[in-house]
Amino acid sequence: MNILIIGSRGRMGSTLCNILSASRHTLIGIDTHNKDVLDDLIDRADLAIIATPFDVTVEYLDHLSSRVKCIELTSAKSAMHAFRNRVISLHPLFGPWSYGDKELRNIVFISDISPPGSLKFVRNLFKGFSVIAMTADEHDDLVSKIQVLPYILSLLADQVNADTHLRTRSKRILDSMAAICREQNRTVLMDTITRNPYSIGILKAIEEKMTVLGGELTDRCSDIRIQH
Repeated sequence: MNILIIGSRGRMGSTLCNILSASRHTLIGIDTHNKDVLDDLIDRADLAIIATPFDVTVEYLDHLSSRVKCIELTSAKSAMHAFRNRVISLHPLFGPWSYGDKELRNIVFISDISPPGSLKFVRNLFKGFSVIAMTADEHDDLVSKIQVLPYILSLLADQVNADTHLRTRSKRILDSMAAICREQNRTVLMDTITRNPYSIGILKAIEEKMTVLGGELTDRCSDIRIQH
């Protein structure tokens, strides 16, 4: 197949280029440096994989989904129902530093958005990967637990993390938590949080736990001041 990878210089696009380069397919990378050639290439392509932030992906799907088979890779799927049966909807749960780990080579296939019969196509395209089928709502619920929550906690860790030359094990763990959001594309990270319908519940749960913890710490600090 002739495969266009749109967003080929991005985090996920470059990862897919590396993964699919070992296949017999012909890969053509499209990014900001050469996007003007897309219209000339699209009619000769068998597949377009769109690895861009949500709003940009929607623009490409509006333009391309009637002309070529498309795969979209956004991390919030309920918002993709507008393209039901017009696009193969996937969410690779790995990145450039993790796809080499066989335990982490998981791809979610969205069954109620993707056209019938496309699951087999995806499994043939990504041989050696675990392709897990679920609905858009099941996906967003899952992602709220395995991505939205870690991303929010990472953003918090990044905000409060102090710069110091001294290190402890606890400080290293905090650094690693903060690194989660630093390593992500900021737009994609925020899309993952803000476009997920379950994010509000996650934020409320964190707020409630912080309120309880804050009260406990305030009471203990007050006891210490009284004793002194």
